Parts: sequence; structure tokens; C-alpha cells
Amino acid sequence: MKLRANMILFIASLGIFGTGCGAGDTVYLEQAMSGEAVYEQATELSEYVQISEMKSVVSEAVGESEERVTEAMEAESGTCYVYICGAVLTPGVYEVPQGSRIYEVVQMAGGLTEQASKSSVNQAEPVYDGQMIFLPTLEEAEAGISIDALSHAAGDTDALDGRENDTDSRVNINTATLSELMTLSGIGQTKAERILAYRDAHGSFSSAEEIMNVDGIKEGLYNRIKDNIRVK
Repeated sequence: MKLRANMILFIASLGIFGTGCGAGDTVYLEQAMSGEAVYEQATELSEYVQISEMKSVVSEAVGESEERVTEAMEAESGTCYVYICGAVLTPGVYEVPQGSRIYEVVQMAGGLTEQASKSSVNQAEPVYDGQMIFLPTLEEAEAGISIDALSHAAGDTDALDGRENDTDSRVNINTATLSELMTLSGIGQTKAERILAYRDAHGSFSSAEEIMNVDGIKEGLYNRIKDNIRVK
């Protein structure tokens, strides 16, 4: 039985060998060549994908860099509002570029008066939005009057007013900053600046009604804001 099986296998292999030299070889070669072509195409595709990914990474990096440059330029081109008072020729609120120094605001305000203490304030310091710059006279400087002392005194006065002020959400037009005044209905930047200028020229408001003496604030506007303002 074993010998018979071996003979059958031998005859079958001869038949395969005899028919394998024709179209079968061609099919095999075509399949081999097709495999090589597929490999080459796969390699090219892989290289293309890698290049595309590198381009995408570079593009993202360039985009982030441009965005940072844009943000930096916008920050540099920004402005802020500062209030300068005391021993300067023209006290008031001034719009200055971000990064400006106190001495530049002093120049915009007409410079120091003859009575000003030139060494009491570091004019090389940068300014910030909403800042109040107080330039004392020589007499005020000798008496120890400074922006810190004024702030401390204002704090003591508020403390003496009692707990009522702690819960009073109305805007105190005698101490309000530019931004605080602009929270009032109908009070934009221009009118807020006029209120600060009036307060600097005439002193504190004696009553809420006195705000109608400010240019541009008439009875109609006063009636809109009277319930939201106070003088102490």
C-alpha cells in the first residue's frame, strides 16, 4: 500500500511539472512583479504621508508663531487711561500707550509746577490702566502727603462712615475712577473724563445734584443716574 501511494504521488508531481512551464509560470511572474509594484507604491505612499505630516507640523508651528507675534503687537498697540493730579500744570485723565512711563504723562499734563517736589515720585515707573498719579508739592512732601497716605486717609474716612457704606452699591462720584463712572447709565468715557476734570478743578461734589454742573450732564441724564450715585 505504501509503495502504491508513493507511485501515485510521483505521477502526480510529473503531471504538475509538465504543465507548469507554460501559462503558470507567466502567472507566477506576473504575481511576483505585481507584488514588487505594490511594495514600491506602498513605500512611496509612506514617504508621502511622512512629508505631509512634516508639512502639517511646520504649518502649525508657523501659525502659532504668527499668532504670538500678533498678540504681542496688539498688546504693544493697546492704550490705557491714567489720572494725574497734584503739582502739574494741567491735571486730568490722559490716554497713553501701554508701557508708557510716568514722566511721559507728566509731559502730557504740561509738566511740573514750580512748587512740585521733583524727587517724591519715581517718574521712570510704568503706568497702568486706571492709575492715579499724584505729584505733591514741596510743602506736601515735607508733610508726608503722598498717594499712599491719601489712600490710607480715605480708607480711614470710609471706616468711620459705618457699615452702611459697606453695603451701599451706589457710585461715589467724589472718589470714583474713570471706569467706575462709566458703569453709570448714559455716562461714557467723555462725560466720565469731564466729571473727573470738574472734580479736580472744583473739589468734591457737595451734593449729587451738583453733577449737573458738569458739561453735558443735564436734568434728564441726572434723573437716570440719581439713584445710583452718592457723594459720601
